[in-house]
Amino acid sequence: TSNLSTVSQSSSTNNRGEIFQGATSTSVSSNTANVDQSDLTSLSNDAVIEQLSNSNNAFIDQDGLSNGNDATIRQIGTLGQNRATINQKTGSNGNDAEVEQSGQSNVATVNQIGTSDENTASVTQSGNSNTATTNQNVRSEDNIVTVNQSGNNNTATISQNGTLFTD
Repeated sequence: TSNLSTVSQSSSTNNRGEIFQGATSTSVSSNTANVDQSDLTSLSNDAVIEQLSNSNNAFIDQDGLSNGNDATIRQIGTLGQNRATINQKTGSNGNDAEVEQSGQSNVATVNQIGTSDENTASVTQSGNSNTATTNQNVRSEDNIVTVNQSGNNNTATISQNGTLFTD
């Protein structure tokens, strides 16, 4: 059984979008969850996706003057590939992004780009073949990235490119 869930909150401020999929007692897999808190302004929003099953896809977009937002994806599964993507783009300031994955072949991507200042990205992966990619680019400063991986065959790529500002 697979499910598709979508939450859209455009031109959003002070909203909370939550999606929970799966259960440990049933065979639910191949779920897709999307939380879209973007458009012209995305301020002080919370987005949470939790998937307790196998082979899932989770996407959170907080795009367009993305400031003071929190995004969290938790995926727990023992088979297949779970994919998590968080985008906080276009004037991305003071945002927190967190991905937690436990299972087999997990892939996590966090993008905080476009005048990206004072953002925090955290990826924690336990399991087998894990890949984590974080990008904090384009006039980027005072950002923090933490990647913790345990298990086998792990890969982490961190990109923090800034612009030298002069007075």
